[in-house]
Amino acid sequence: MRRLILTTHAVYDFHPRSAAIKAKILYISKKLLLNLYFWPLFLLTTLFVLVFIPPSAYVAARLRQRPSSTFFRAGIRLYGWVVVRCIPCMAPTQLIDKSGGYAGPVIFVANHLSAIEPYCFGMVTAETSIISKAWPFKIPFFRYMMNHAEYINTQNGWEFMQKQAHHLLNRNCNIIIWPEGHRSKDGKLGTFHRGAFRLAVEAKCAIVPVCFVDTNKVMAPGCHFLSPHRPKVILLPPLTPDPEDAPRRAVKKLCQQTSQCIRHELAQQQQGS
Repeated sequence: MRRLILTTHAVYDFHPRSAAIKAKILYISKKLLLNLYFWPLFLLTTLFVLVFIPPSAYVAARLRQRPSSTFFRAGIRLYGWVVVRCIPCMAPTQLIDKSGGYAGPVIFVANHLSAIEPYCFGMVTAETSIISKAWPFKIPFFRYMMNHAEYINTQNGWEFMQKQAHHLLNRNCNIIIWPEGHRSKDGKLGTFHRGAFRLAVEAKCAIVPVCFVDTNKVMAPGCHFLSPHRPKVILLPPLTPDPEDAPRRAVKKLCQQTSQCIRHELAQQQQGS
């Protein structure tokens, strides 16, 4: 009888461990499969974009009498959409629009968790330009496409950024900025630099907070392999500068409001997961 009880307990103890091992094996298999098929398709898509977008943009610009940069941006958005929505069919990126809509050119301000987030903006159906650090401009393919799309290199200094951003906003092109300036290594929201909010106050345009969720679980900072998670892009209600505030106060208030909105949404998403 005692031997039977011991045997029963041993079997009972074994099952949870066995389930955990099976779950781990399944997760590793999914991760391996995702990387085996994603990266070749990513490279093929990138090659196709490099060959197809430039001539298409120049032809469209000539036919429609508009700047070629507009069509470069449209092509890049489509490229991003394919990369995050079509290729990772097991875990496509999800767009959740809580903004209620927004009018005119806006500045999208997002938290920064992963290098995949510029691609994730392909989910947003709007013409956008990105204010980016210098390193993507050092990659030949990206440098060519980003320069022709009039993306803004922060290495050129504040005056250049300011002038170029106002130029794009005046042409009804939205701007994307990650005000933390770097990817978060612990998933927490960092301190915001105020350049994005200064631009919004100067241009009298709205800020649309964007909350990225679980992009760091797909590709964490410093990691070169993807993991099978389904990230979210959440557009939050727009925030407008208070016209009655002095410029410095309006910038500070807008920065605080945006940070609070994204922080609150991150907390809600963590509670719901």
